Amino acid sequence: MRIAFDPYTRKRLVLLVALAAGVCAALVLSRPTRGALSAHYRVQTTEGRKAYLHALGWEIDPASEDIRETAVPATMDAMLADYNALQRSQGFDLRPYLGQTVTVVTYSVTNAAVPNEVTLWIANAVVIAGDVHTTAIDGGMRGIVSD
Repeated sequence: MRIAFDPYTRKRLVLLVALAAGVCAALVLSRPTRGALSAHYRVQTTEGRKAYLHALGWEIDPASEDIRETAVPATMDAMLADYNALQRSQGFDLRPYLGQTVTVVTYSVTNAAVPNEVTLWIANAVVIAGDVHTTAIDGGMRGIVSD
């Protein structure tokens, strides 16, 4: 059985479907990632990184800053895959940066109950990964996005 639409109804239906598709596409494309959030901060500077981490709920000691260039391995072993799973749960992903050199910056966290450090991985002036880890031998690691 075929349903017949008059030309006016057909145009409205096509317009409605196109409008709904456009709204869905805009929502998907405009959803900010954690990396995109860092683009609003000048994360290539200490003050920009401090502001970015503050926006995520972390207070740091800028004097503890440790900056180094690190090569992301070209292939993902089990340990890097586990770390990247944590990153992906936070809205980051290291896979596009495999084999590249990135900047890794570490700070002491000053607003944690136990001694912690926060690490940011930065490429092209955008945070591509981050974690907070305890400095104790039996400590743990979590993402930089607060629960």
